[in-house]
Amino acid sequence: MKDIGCIAHAYVDAISGDLGASVQCMFTESETHEMVVGPIGISSLRTTRACRGSIVAVRDAKRGTLSVSSLYNCAPDPMLLRKLDDALGASSVDEAYDVAPYQVSNSLGSGPSSPDMTGMFDRLKELDSSIRQLYPAIAILEASIKFVREATSLVNSNAVDLLSVTGKYEINLAVIAQCEGRISTPFDSHVILRDLSLPLLECGSLRQICERAVHHLDARRIKGSFTGDVIFSPDVLGAFMKYFPVCALGDRMLLAGTSVYKGKLDSRIAVEHFSLSSIPLSPSISGGYFLTNDGFIAENSTLIENGFLRNYSLSQYGARKTGLRHVRNNGGCLCVSPGNVPSSQLIESIDRGLLVNGFAGGYPSDSGDFSGTVPDALYIEKGVVRFPVKETMITGNIPKMVMAISGISREYVNFGNAVYPWMAVKDIFVSSK
Repeated sequence: MKDIGCIAHAYVDAISGDLGASVQCMFTESETHEMVVGPIGISSLRTTRACRGSIVAVRDAKRGTLSVSSLYNCAPDPMLLRKLDDALGASSVDEAYDVAPYQVSNSLGSGPSSPDMTGMFDRLKELDSSIRQLYPAIAILEASIKFVREATSLVNSNAVDLLSVTGKYEINLAVIAQCEGRISTPFDSHVILRDLSLPLLECGSLRQICERAVHHLDARRIKGSFTGDVIFSPDVLGAFMKYFPVCALGDRMLLAGTSVYKGKLDSRIAVEHFSLSSIPLSPSISGGYFLTNDGFIAENSTLIENGFLRNYSLSQYGARKTGLRHVRNNGGCLCVSPGNVPSSQLIESIDRGLLVNGFAGGYPSDSGDFSGTVPDALYIEKGVVRFPVKETMITGNIPKMVMAISGISREYVNFGNAVYPWMAVKDIFVSSK
């Protein structure tokens, strides 16, 4: 791999010298080794390398940004300098624009530095064999292991010089079940690992999606519509939890004044047994990060603690504009704290509702309203799972949802880049398409 730090330094020196601007470069070089299993067995092995990066320049309270998809030159070419100069010229004036201040130089790292190719082959072959043996109705659409090594250099004209080097295994599995002319919808899941010490079927929710695909062969329509309780499984909970750091607690909505949580810091916004954190530095997170997009060493951040809003997810710019605290965190790597009841007890507590494992509905509105189909869900009645459902939709509101949590399981699934339990919520509208 290239010396990405030397390239970043060269860009910062050249741009700051030519344009008279404060400059920040965040460049990443990655190397990926991938093995793939398809319907007929192990089908491919490939290695790819890529470079990408972002450049921020600030001059006279104006900001210009550029993304670069290749770093073959060790210094910026004249066309890049012209584009960046044009971006600075077209920018509005905003005194909140700046690059990160000086921080002590640091090199941070986690995970292996090179792939275990034999281990990758053995684990992938084992996964293929186990699924064929344990779940004969399952067809593997694709199973893959990627070993990804990334080196990220963050350098700016305030003498910031940070380096992050990470190694991780990314496992993806997509399956479908078919039997006697019946066919399920496709099911997929992923997990990120630091090593290959466990059989892949025991990691994340890979086993669960195989079981659910088989059960889905007997999917039925529910009758009519109703408002009931819904249990969100670990596979789907993240689709709703991302609303907090990405939307409601982030720069865009707080600066626009559209966040329902504006002015709610240290106020209760959820039930007391609900806590949500972003934990990129946790030892339990294999796919974390060390550097933030705005130029800082990352920190873990508690967003909601025992129902109280403790932090927004503001960048340096957002913090300067609002006067609120800057959080050195990109979001992501979310963790909902487990509860103290078994997931089976959550099911037993439901009179009529769903156990939802999948959701397709796009981003919620700024107010948190959502509506979408649930391609993977189970109908619950009188505390018993009755059958898998099809052509079913759910509608609700995320801020209201976290105020209507009736239980959180003690079991959880660690996906390597997020940790989620099962969570039961009251008053979700369920309808048949």
